[in-house]
Amino acid sequence: MIQFRAIRRTLVPDNTMADYIHNLPNRYNNSKAERIAAYLTNQFGNESCSHHPDHMVEMNIESRSEEGEVVLYNYSKPCCDTFAKRIQQIISKTKQMFP
Repeated sequence: MIQFRAIRRTLVPDNTMADYIHNLPNRYNNSKAERIAAYLTNQFGNESCSHHPDHMVEMNIESRSEEGEVVLYNYSKPCCDTFAKRIQQIISKTKQMFP
């Protein structure tokens, strides 16, 4: 089974109060990652490996405002190669839908 999580992450530290105020909108804007996580959970959340139905794969969707709203993906190791290929297909399809 695949579990999708949206993560809010800020990589640039705030050095001054002006930096802090400037970064506020991006710091709290995680809606794109949350929308993608909700879509993926709806479309693929119930998918599981046919050989290892109890195996859980956690996939993180990270919203990084420092890179121009780029959404990055990472996931815990799947149980076998066929399930890994399926996850790669899901990721590539999502990157097309949510550029």
